[in-house]
Amino acid sequence: MMEASKVLALIRRLRHDFGNHLQVIGGFTELGYTGEVQDYIADLVREMGEERILFELNDPELSLFLLQQKLYAQEVGVMLNYQVV
Repeated sequence: MMEASKVLALIRRLRHDFGNHLQVIGGFTELGYTGEVQDYIADLVREMGEERILFELNDPELSLFLLQQKLYAQEVGVMLNYQVV
C-alpha cells in the first residue's frame, strides 16, 4: 500500500497543477482570448479522459503508481504512453 505521505504529495501536486490551469484560463479570459480558453479547456478534458483509464483499473495501488509516474514524466518533459489491455 502506498504511504500516506506519498498520497498527500500526489494530491498536493494535483492541486498545484489545477491552480496553474485556473491561472492560465483566467489570464486568457482577462485578455479576451476566448478561442484559446476553449482550446485549453478541450485539451484538459482530453487529458482527463486519458487519465480516467488509470482510475478504472482494478488495482488501486497500480493506479496511484501509474498516475505518479505520469506526473513525474510530465515534470521532466517525457511523454509517457501506456496501454491497458
